Amino acid sequence: MELTFGILPSYFNYQDKDLRPFTPIIRPEQWCNILKVANFRQTDTLPSGKVDMDDRGGIVLGYK
Repeated sequence: MELTFGILPSYFNYQDKDLRPFTPIIRPEQWCNILKVANFRQTDTLPSGKVDMDDRGGIVLGYK
């Protein structure tokens, strides 16, 4: 489920539609891949792993 309040007119004006074609929100596993490409040596998510029926929440940590 994705719930967003107070959407600004520019909410969908992002340029990387190949990365996120339907929504400007990036999933945790996508953030981990982006951070690895940016030379972060390690990434972690909290909670770790994918939670059933919840693929957007949590925290993504990147270590340089």
